[in-house]
Amino acid sequence: MLTVVIPVYNEEAAILHTIDEMFSALKKNRLVFEVVVVNDGSTDGTLEVLRELSSNTHSSKKSAALHIIHHPHNMGYGAAIKTGLRYAKHDYCAIIDADLTYAPDEIVGLFQILRNRNFDMVVGMRTGRFYKGSPGKQVLRFLLRKIVEYMSGRSIPDINSGARVFKKSIAMKNLRILSDKFSFTTSLTLAFMMRHCFVHYEPIQYFGRKGNTKVKIIKDSVRTLGFILSVSAFFNPLRIFFPFFVFILLMGLLLLSLSIIFSSLTLFFASLLVTLTALLVFSMGIMSHIIGFKIGDDETS
Repeated sequence: MLTVVIPVYNEEAAILHTIDEMFSALKKNRLVFEVVVVNDGSTDGTLEVLRELSSNTHSSKKSAALHIIHHPHNMGYGAAIKTGLRYAKHDYCAIIDADLTYAPDEIVGLFQILRNRNFDMVVGMRTGRFYKGSPGKQVLRFLLRKIVEYMSGRSIPDINSGARVFKKSIAMKNLRILSDKFSFTTSLTLAFMMRHCFVHYEPIQYFGRKGNTKVKIIKDSVRTLGFILSVSAFFNPLRIFFPFFVFILLMGLLLLSLSIIFSSLTLFFASLLVTLTALLVFSMGIMSHIIGFKIGDDETS
């Protein structure tokens, strides 16, 4: 019924507690489940901790529902989740971080909302003092959220929450365009939105993490912006191309007006060049839109 994927990278201090709490929450609610832990090339003691856990549970009932996969080297947060999704055998999947920032009980609550109200994805909308972060982080998060909202045309209160439940079938259709890094959750959010899926946000408590963060604010924000544009270009390229078309066209009209005012042949030819550039940009947007429709038809046929 439910596969919980836990990506792990250097979380030796928290991973055992996360797994125990996850099992406890799922068993308490009598769910049919499996937990897939993907160790993404950890360089601390995480590998040893997971190997010991695997050997200790080998003969117990817990071993049937616990699957531990090891990447030989670090591939990225998103790549680890993708590995877990490919391994998952149930129709519904959940992801949760291994650093104790989310309560495993919340995953069960999100899953129940998804099943009872027939959503395609239910996202834990983070709340609490630990979520706010530094002023710089808040500004970057706000800007990225506004860009995603513009691209998708929908309100998105939390674009990259690491606690969510979704239908595996929809996620797998988008797997090749999703980020292998920390941008995975943002690109997953945008992909579900662009496919006009039913997405619900449910407030959950966000706690302080155990251990050091692996997120590099500036680098990961730039990478996230790149994937936002990439996913948007795949699903709705006109959202990207049309603003550029309008801006360049207005520049062309401005140059044309100046050429008339100053009787300048140079400005006139410059306005023609800029206007032709605007038409070229618009044509590229239309062609990308048509190609996107063609790809969508091929996927659904």
